[in-house]
Amino acid sequence: MRTEYAYIKCMSNKIKKYKVGIVGLGNQSINDHTPSLLKRKDLEIVAVCDINEQKRGNFFIKFPELANKVKVYENYSSLLENEKIDIAIVAVPHDQYPEIITEFCEKHIYFMKEKPFARNKEETKKLLSIPNIKKYCFVCSQRRYSSLYQRAFKE
Repeated sequence: MRTEYAYIKCMSNKIKKYKVGIVGLGNQSINDHTPSLLKRKDLEIVAVCDINEQKRGNFFIKFPELANKVKVYENYSSLLENEKIDIAIVAVPHDQYPEIITEFCEKHIYFMKEKPFARNKEETKKLLSIPNIKKYCFVCSQRRYSSLYQRAFKE
């Protein structure tokens, strides 16, 4: 029994690390998403991308400890071509989501997309028609408990 306990305890210390890619390095990614990811023992940021060169550079200024660990790409297509990721944070301007999340669904990669899910009814229908969107997409509403949002919801 002692041996079984020791084996179980040893095996429980082995945590699978899921590889994460971040698409879009704006304020939300820098100030919210990345710090949250870094607190998790089961997640490892392996790649980031942004079309803006300054934002790519700012990422490593804010997180210098990741400079030799994380690969940086100019666009999500290059990231997907060169990296094997399990999960993605997609934080881009709303008009860029449809193309990006379609490709993530096609590649069977789970991703978190920022709110809103869509900008209008037509876009909602288009996004919901993407095969497996309900399986792979998680919509983040990180401010729903903010007093400002709560007050607006009541009014």
